[in-house]
Amino acid sequence: MAHFRPCRLAGLCLLLTLFLGAHPAGSANTALAYLDATSYAAGETLVVRASSSIPFLSVRINRLGGSTDSMATFTDLPAESHPVPDSAWIKGCDWPVLLSTPVPDSWKSGLYEVRVMNPGGTLLTRATFLVRGLNTGAELLVISAVNTWQAYNAFGGKSLYDYNSFGGRAPRVTFNRPYDSNGGLGQLTKYELPFARWIDQSGLRADYATDVDLATRPSILDGHRALVVVGHDEYWSAGMYAAARAFADTAGNVAVLGANTCMWAVRYEENARTLVCYKSYSDPMKPDYPESTTVQWRDPLLLLPECGFFGGLTPSCESTVSLPVRFNRLYSWITDGLEAEVGHSFGENVLGYEFDVYLPGFSPVHALPLFQTPVGGPCPQTHSGTYYELQPGFGLPGSGGGIFNAGTIQWSWGLSSTSEGAPDPRIQLFTRNLLSGMTHRLAAPADAAVLFHAVLLDSAAGPGGPVQARISSAEDTTSAVFIDMLDDGIWPDTLAGDRVYTGRLAVRSGDRFPRVVDYEIGGLQTCFAGGHYLWLEEATRLDSLYSRQMDTLFSCGEVVAAGAAPKARLRLVVGPNPGVGLQRVRWSGAHAVSELALFSADGRRLRLLRPAPGNSFVDWDGSLQDGSRASSGIYWARAKGPSGTSAVRLVRLR
Repeated sequence: MAHFRPCRLAGLCLLLTLFLGAHPAGSANTALAYLDATSYAAGETLVVRASSSIPFLSVRINRLGGSTDSMATFTDLPAESHPVPDSAWIKGCDWPVLLSTPVPDSWKSGLYEVRVMNPGGTLLTRATFLVRGLNTGAELLVISAVNTWQAYNAFGGKSLYDYNSFGGRAPRVTFNRPYDSNGGLGQLTKYELPFARWIDQSGLRADYATDVDLATRPSILDGHRALVVVGHDEYWSAGMYAAARAFADTAGNVAVLGANTCMWAVRYEENARTLVCYKSYSDPMKPDYPESTTVQWRDPLLLLPECGFFGGLTPSCESTVSLPVRFNRLYSWITDGLEAEVGHSFGENVLGYEFDVYLPGFSPVHALPLFQTPVGGPCPQTHSGTYYELQPGFGLPGSGGGIFNAGTIQWSWGLSSTSEGAPDPRIQLFTRNLLSGMTHRLAAPADAAVLFHAVLLDSAAGPGGPVQARISSAEDTTSAVFIDMLDDGIWPDTLAGDRVYTGRLAVRSGDRFPRVVDYEIGGLQTCFAGGHYLWLEEATRLDSLYSRQMDTLFSCGEVVAAGAAPKARLRLVVGPNPGVGLQRVRWSGAHAVSELALFSADGRRLRLLRPAPGNSFVDWDGSLQDGSRASSGIYWARAKGPSGTSAVRLVRLR
């Protein structure tokens, strides 16, 4: 969104990039360097390419973190001076190899710098890479935002932005060139190095990988309990999104200690050495492959707003700030030790320069606003830092992981000392609680369930007014309570001219997230327990129920005690979800399913599938009944069988 500017004056930026594009890279006794990959694992060959007017160079490789550790030094490396090629931003520099060396097993996963020096040890330039961890036992995987670094990199004359590009921004940029800022390190030291310093001293174990690794090596997540995104990870490919979402859906946790995450859709070319982002419908992929168009993920063409997964998004109109964050509420294990801080602001300059907001109707309905900070300026907003779980306790089906979004790019400035911030013990405690908890699989809350059918009775209520519903069963006893209708888990179909939905009902107890509330129903045992959700098997839609309070009459059906699973419930599971190719919809073998129908998000039935005899799954390859292919977006699968119906949401990417 707003621009991180290594050069604060746009004119100066242009002069520098023009200079770099027109002069030999090694002029004035200098050197420039880059690597042929963003990351390496033990045993892979690290390759440094350079140009220098000095005939012999030395290279020192350091690991950056809690301390700066020298890993290796190489001397008397022959070098030559080469110009920066025309259009280097897309063609690359193609300079000769200065150093080629295997990565030893002793190099710990983390952030690394390559220091290029003259024979006397004077620093000339730097370059950066990561060492990936393989089978280390670390619970956390930290992703480095190399896509964003490259998007802002204007070496050779252009970036993906107009402000530092000569003659307008480029739609494609290459990784095969040096970074134009911070002495060759790009944005590495801005947000990710403060986090690396802190986590090295925290006692938590972390491996590192890059955006490119997440997209091209999704198995990098295997063995980890949490994916950690730090700082400014604005540019995401479909492969990144699919890998992160599938990880979360299968009980992996996600901690975004940043903001403006996953705003722009990108794709890779040239073996993932070219980053593509047209930022408009001029993308040549649009006519034949609209789902691959490189626009914002929230664009109607893609229809995957980042807040639907991460909880918040950076608004189109915002004020660039540097403020403390305001702590809004407590939540269980994450906020232990911060009970006295509710309503207080802390963390010098932690909020900014970009921040996220909660977007009603698109962000998860029951995401908890742990931080809420009013922001003034020309576009008044309220920053929001949220947490939710892909669990029934948060109104979502399945037993997935927890997702925290700090909603501010500068969160790491509260973890360790920087030139623009100072460590704050409350930010440190919150982050330690969060990541420590996320090293474990979250326990799914037990259901306290009533099996029932619900039919809306009153369609005359005006917009925003109460809707009366009756939940009927073999019992005649009724009682009135308030409940919330949650939008996630809804599927549409047509039945007798009315819209039919499934969803969840939750006891409302004066708080957005239910607390313990008991109801005595005609002498029967308790039917509701706060924080637990009921399954609405069928309901006839006569009026809008979108996240509205309903004045409800219900009969207590078959009561299932808290801690026990409801009987004979048909549930569907999809994997992978999101999916690019084949997606499998599965159910328990104890249930017989006669058919599975696929629907668009607006309720149109697109295809009917029937499982093979004896199978407890159906595979969908993205094809529709008319032979066409499903585009990227949200779909619903509804299964029918003797034990009832069930539905699940699918996300397809192409």
